[in-house]
Amino acid sequence: MKIPDDTLRGRRVLSSDGVEIGVVEGVIFETRAWKVEALEIRLRNEVATRIGAGRKMFRPSIIEVPVDRIHSVRDAVILSVSLGELRPSA
Repeated sequence: MKIPDDTLRGRRVLSSDGVEIGVVEGVIFETRAWKVEALEIRLRNEVATRIGAGRKMFRPSIIEVPVDRIHSVRDAVILSVSLGELRPSA
């Protein structure tokens, strides 16, 4: 199945344990191979606090989730990791 990146933006993202963590903000491409490396996820405030993702005033917390941590993409993006396994990238 092919999905254009503009239809991914705004989709809900759920952890494997069913917690809604946020929404898709963008797509990260590796330009040499032209493949998707990760999705940028805009975290819900309470999730950002829970996983220790820093939050700047007036700017949401955004983390990159590598594609190998994505279980499926349908009406929502379902991750293959639980909320406890998510960590912001350094």
